[in-house]
Amino acid sequence: MPNFKIVRKGYDIYEVDSHIAWLNEELNEFKDKESHINKAIISAEIAASEVKAKADKEYNEIITQAKTQAETILTEAKNESDRLLSKTQNQIALIRRRETDKMNELKLFVEDKIEYLNSFNSDYLNLAKKYFEIPNNEEFEKLRESLKNITALIDSFQTSESDSEKE
Repeated sequence: MPNFKIVRKGYDIYEVDSHIAWLNEELNEFKDKESHINKAIISAEIAASEVKAKADKEYNEIITQAKTQAETILTEAKNESDRLLSKTQNQIALIRRRETDKMNELKLFVEDKIEYLNSFNSDYLNLAKKYFEIPNNEEFEKLRESLKNITALIDSFQTSESDSEKE
């Protein structure tokens, strides 16, 4: 508290009035500063709220775009996967058909050779009967059995192939 001059009936009125005026000026300055600070706080709060709202909006837009892009990528990947799977299945089917055709060709070739061998054996036996004693048939039988075993293996292979295709 300031020291006022003591006069006859109390303090000096002019000094007290001057000091009160000064205090009022100080108080008004502080009120102005407080008002400016409050306005600045309110402006900052509004700006912060606007920035947050804008950030939230951008965040939601980015998330939406990312989800859309992810769905597009997944759809494209699934379509490509389906296309490749279909192409692979078609190629496998074509290879199996070719294998079956080759096996059938081989089987026909072996069966033809069996017929040829049988015919040759018959012709040989007839000629041999004319000119020699009958030769030992064991070798012809072994050869005939070997060729029949090849035919049976081809049939077995084709059966196992068709069973695996059904699965």
